Amino acid sequence: NLTWTLKNMDVRNNWNGDFFVTVYRNAENENGEIVFSVYEDYEVKPSGDIRVNYEIIKSDWVPSLPKAGVQMKVSDELVTTEWVGYAQETYKDRQACGFVGHYEAPTDDLFHHYVRPQAAGNRMQTRYVSLLNDKHERMLSAKMEGMNCQFSIYPYEDKNIEQAKHTNELNKAGYYILNIDY
Repeated sequence: NLTWTLKNMDVRNNWNGDFFVTVYRNAENENGEIVFSVYEDYEVKPSGDIRVNYEIIKSDWVPSLPKAGVQMKVSDELVTTEWVGYAQETYKDRQACGFVGHYEAPTDDLFHHYVRPQAAGNRMQTRYVSLLNDKHERMLSAKMEGMNCQFSIYPYEDKNIEQAKHTNELNKAGYYILNIDY
C-alpha cells in the first residue's frame, strides 16, 4: 500500500482567464521510502477545455512500475468511443496482433466479458481517445504524448471486477471508468 504526501501545490490565473493548478506529490511505501513522484499540471480554459500534464518519476531503486496513469469516472451518456491506436484488446505482451488505425465503437463493446471477470479491453499504442454522446458530439478528448500510452473504458468498478467470480455478478456502476496509462 502506498501513502500520498503532498509536497507542493500552486494555484494561479492569468490575464485571459486561464486557471492553472500545479501539484507535486510523492507516493511512499510503508517504510516511508519514496516509490515515485508525480508532477501534475492542470490548465483550465474559459471555454471549459482542460489540459492535463502528468510526469511520473520513479525512484532509482524501483525496477519498474506495473501501471501508472489516470483513472476517472465519466458519464454513461458517452456511448461512443473514438481512438487512434490498436484496434483490438492489446497488452504489453500481446502487441503483435495490433493494427494501428483510427477506430470508433460503442463504448459498451470495448470491455470483453471473460468467463471469469478480469480487467479487459485495453488498447495499446494510443495517440488519441475521444468520448462522444448519443448525438455524436465529442464531449471528452485526450491526446497522449508518446507511443506507449494505452486506454481502457468499462462500466464496472474495479472492485466489482476483482470480486466477481462470474459475469452475472458484474453490476454496471451507472458511469464508465476511463483509464489512461503510460
